[in-house]
Amino acid sequence: MQITTDGLKAYVEAMEQGFSGQVDSAILYNVYVSGTADESRYSPAECVGCDKKWGIGDPNLDHASTSYIDRRNLTPK
Repeated sequence: MQITTDGLKAYVEAMEQGFSGQVDSAILYNVYVSGTADESRYSPAECVGCDKKWGIGDPNLDHASTSYIDRRNLTPK
């Protein structure tokens, strides 16, 4: 099993404590750039890519994605 999380420190600690190294884990960091000072004042930063890192075990970084849960969070209940 492979689990991918974002870089929130609580997730990293939970993966280590909850699974005790029994799963493969990858960490996906979104890379943002902000616009000019005038633009960034009222606009969110723009996501320009992702950086995938090893977490626990032997994750396949080609399959590291948070798309499934991101989509699930947008689906009305």
